[in-house]
Amino acid sequence: MKKTIGAAFLVSGTCIGSGMMALPLVLGKIGVIPSLILMIITWAFMYYTALFSIELNLQAGRGLTLGALGRIFSGLSAEIIGVVSLKLLSFALVAVYISGLSSVLYELFDLDVSIHLMISLVSIGIFLILLLPLKTLDVVNRILFIALLIIFLVLITSLFINIDKSSIPVLGPDYNKIWAFSDVIPVVFTSFGFQVIFHTLTNYCNKDKKILKRAFFYGSLIPAVVYIIWVASILGIIYKQDPVFYNDIISGLVTVGELVEKLSQLSNMAKLDHIVWVLSCFAIMTSLIGVGIGLYDSFYTHFEDHFSRYDYGKWLNKILSSAITVVPAYLAVVLIPKTFINVLGFAGMILVVIAIFLPAFLLMKVKKFSMPNIKHLYYRELKSNSLIVLSVIFGVIVVCSEVYSLLYL
Repeated sequence: MKKTIGAAFLVSGTCIGSGMMALPLVLGKIGVIPSLILMIITWAFMYYTALFSIELNLQAGRGLTLGALGRIFSGLSAEIIGVVSLKLLSFALVAVYISGLSSVLYELFDLDVSIHLMISLVSIGIFLILLLPLKTLDVVNRILFIALLIIFLVLITSLFINIDKSSIPVLGPDYNKIWAFSDVIPVVFTSFGFQVIFHTLTNYCNKDKKILKRAFFYGSLIPAVVYIIWVASILGIIYKQDPVFYNDIISGLVTVGELVEKLSQLSNMAKLDHIVWVLSCFAIMTSLIGVGIGLYDSFYTHFEDHFSRYDYGKWLNKILSSAITVVPAYLAVVLIPKTFINVLGFAGMILVVIAIFLPAFLLMKVKKFSMPNIKHLYYRELKSNSLIVLSVIFGVIVVCSEVYSLLYL
């Protein structure tokens, strides 16, 4: 049970963060009901496709990165695609978290400093956090996530008290326009992104198929429930109390920090205004720990043999792996305007490759060619090729949505 809870919290923590901050910023245009339907559909596909990667890790006999799985079950081309895609996604998500956390802290402290200094300080903090042992990070993540859920319940309760249920924007101004979903679908899809920690959790759960399945089911379900309640509450209270700000959200003119600041002002409870800030920081930090661990661990494992020959090789490896995890993301935040939403949408395209396309391809090869060491599938749900094909079609829709958004919006 302890392993299941810890693993589920890591999955949930990896999801909740960018999603909580980004979803109200992009879903306002389509309204609450279309948003609810879209999030439920996305969760169902993300949980089902998670079984692809768990199955591949179990068939391999140990937790391996997607690139390593590609090499085992297909060859060099699949390995390259897996390695490049996973690294790009991880770097993109770390950049999103640095951008979001920096924006929140910048608005919170209202210091007479540049945003770039805040970005630098946040990046240094992330670098130091990743040097902590995995067990310590697991404990920290559990504490943060439990605190996050408690704060979330308190805040949502206070918001519901102030919401006139009839004022919730059930349908947004663009709910019936297909193009309006082009920049929404990739962001919602990425908000359920936990695929960077499959190999880590496979080893952490001692390759127990039941624990892994429960961990990813409940670990992905918690964010779905949180997102639905959060989006309905946030859009409802802003729509009623500040229509001008709601229109700014629809127009894409609001940053993460500005959204959090507005929520703290609308809480109507003096003692709860700071809770909004704490919730935002905790949400981003839990995501950061999950993604950061996966990316850091991939580098650490790669360099482990090389540094083992040195007296201080372990620490040299930890420092180098942490630096490689943080520095590229830091540069992306500094150089790319509106990093939070723009990079999050782009990450959706990469996530499709990691979560659906490549795992589905490898799984079909395993099933089609009946590899010598494969006697059975661990999960019966994967016997249906129709469901696998349907998942791939969903992935195509996500990619086409982001391409349309990049070209025309």
